[in-house]
Amino acid sequence: MARSGSVGGFIIDSNILTAENQDTMGGRFVLNPVGGYIAFINDASGSFSGIGSSVIPASSGIKALARFANVESNFGGTNIGMIAEAKNASNNIAIDIPNGGIRVGGTMGATFIQNIGGGYGLKFVNGLCVGAVGV
Repeated sequence: MARSGSVGGFIIDSNILTAENQDTMGGRFVLNPVGGYIAFINDASGSFSGIGSSVIPASSGIKALARFANVESNFGGTNIGMIAEAKNASNNIAIDIPNGGIRVGGTMGATFIQNIGGGYGLKFVNGLCVGAVGV
């Protein structure tokens, strides 16, 4: 097994496979079998998407299996952190949360309304969807 070197446009360093964008866009791909994750990172725009055994530094004391962040400066625009879609089946579930709560803005169990378009939103209380409401 190679511990350093390169394969095509990929660099192997300390058993981690990376590929970096050679222009000013700052994008890179990381495959880290030692840390157990795969990530697409753009330091220039502040975006990160990763999945694996933990995508947050161990020093944080937190373990997260997936992380999606879009923190690019986009004054007047729209940033979306994740889009989930399910369709063309008898039952379509884009996000299923069988256990655990929902934290919004650092507050567990917050009450909020998620706009779903057409003048409607879903109301969540203590992490549970309690119904559709007009917005």
